[in-house]
Amino acid sequence: TEVWSNDFDKWVFLDSTRDYYIYDPDTGIPLSLVEIGHRLAEVMPGPATWEFPVQWQLPEKSMLDGVRIAYREGDNEHTVLSEDEIEAMTHDLGRILDHVDQLQALDTQGIEATAHAIPLATPLRADEAQPGIDPDLAVANAPLQDGHAFVVPKVIDEEEG
Repeated sequence: TEVWSNDFDKWVFLDSTRDYYIYDPDTGIPLSLVEIGHRLAEVMPGPATWEFPVQWQLPEKSMLDGVRIAYREGDNEHTVLSEDEIEAMTHDLGRILDHVDQLQALDTQGIEATAHAIPLATPLRADEAQPGIDPDLAVANAPLQDGHAFVVPKVIDEEEG
């Protein structure tokens, strides 16, 4: 999400829960999505697209280390992750991107895109009014009933006023 910052007199990117933001490590000023895109473009061999996102365009994942951005909690008082956690997440992200590279290497020519592993039929019927259920049948198995109504225990006490 981008929100207007009166403190910085510009739009800044925050995650949708406003728990963190991305900022310039040299100035500490939060960045907008456009600024983040410009920083990524400095290390990217080409523009990111839906077909070829960032991780598929970088010959070496270490190129992302050169992107001049940092990540901080929205309260601006401390970073979200310790150095050990950042190192572990960087390692994990590298493994994920390696797996994406393996998937990307698969030959998928001629394979039709699907939303499910098996075909799912979605039976549709005409949207026409139908007669309702017989009221006696509707309450037939109810433990308690009053005419054609279900009787349920009281769960909210009425306040006396």
